[in-house]
Amino acid sequence: MTERELSITQDYTVQGLLEALDTTKLSALEVTLAFSKRAAIAGQLTNCLTETYFEQAQKRARQLDAMKAEGKSAGPLHGLPISLKD
Repeated sequence: MTERELSITQDYTVQGLLEALDTTKLSALEVTLAFSKRAAIAGQLTNCLTETYFEQAQKRARQLDAMKAEGKSAGPLHGLPISLKD
């Protein structure tokens, strides 16, 4: 992971990420890639992942970035990656 990716996954609060996404300081794709890499590392170390959807997440992040470029929003959590546990 790059220093920037580490910063994205360590130094931001949820509110900070949302503000950075809203002001385009960070792109949805950049945030998604950073958290995907972090999740992959955790998965390798602890076997905590049963399924991953990294490619789908990247595709959606690109769509969200395109929406943002058009001045549109998908809602208050626009661009924030999430992970679900069953």
